[in-house]
Amino acid sequence: MCCHECGVKLEFKKSEYLHREFGLGNVVLKNIDVAGCKCGETVQLPFPGTGMYLAIVHELGTKPASLDLDEFTFIRKALVSFAEESSEFAEHIGFGFQDLIKFNDFGKIDTSSPETIRESVKEYLNTADDALINAEAMKEINRCIAVKLGMRDAAELLRFRGPVMSEFDFKIRELSTRAVESIAAKKYASSSAFKSGVQIIYIEMPAR
Repeated sequence: MCCHECGVKLEFKKSEYLHREFGLGNVVLKNIDVAGCKCGETVQLPFPGTGMYLAIVHELGTKPASLDLDEFTFIRKALVSFAEESSEFAEHIGFGFQDLIKFNDFGKIDTSSPETIRESVKEYLNTADDALINAEAMKEINRCIAVKLGMRDAAELLRFRGPVMSEFDFKIRELSTRAVESIAAKKYASSSAFKSGVQIIYIEMPAR
């Protein structure tokens, strides 16, 4: 692989990377492929799947101080994806339509010919109707989470801008613990360090 700017061949090595793309400033990914040249760093980031989200949510639950708004928002978004994936967690929050959710399965697209591409796209990728159903399901999941947190509805949850009161902090930690327990098999290895009261979360990425 070459740099898109200067054309130099990039030599990747395993390193750590501060992943700010989550909206958090304290998540460090370990065992990430990083290369450098005069143009700067090039990082090969993995897709942020369930295992990574579970690890971050788990570590945030160990924070002694109250969650801040960014942490609360991250967990809230992660809980939505957990309810989509885990029937046990979906049932816990009162969401009963998980079987209607359809996920794209890009891995099953058969590219051997135009005909097989068309057929497998029909079978394994979402239609417009699927997308509408998924969007309605997400609204309902947010409503269920809002009720569990003691809010009136999904609109109140999505408008929430803090501060994270102790009641909300306690309840969202309870939900995140239940979610991690429900899907524990997929969680990446993780740890936390606290430096001057600031939590640094380390996520060990699986070898590829």
